[in-house]
Amino acid sequence: MTWKGLAEHFGDAELIEIAMLVGQYHMVAFFLNATGVELEPGFDGTGFTEGRVEP
Repeated sequence: MTWKGLAEHFGDAELIEIAMLVGQYHMVAFFLNATGVELEPGFDGTGFTEGRVEP
């Protein structure tokens, strides 16, 4: 369903680019976890600053 929904709005080249972008972010996350990189002070696991709630 998700791919079909995306295909209604994006062309083939854009769909491939979306898949590659998601894969890139996934790879970076695995690398950072594997090497033990820690978050900068003041950020939680969501990427938002601590105590700040986004609408």
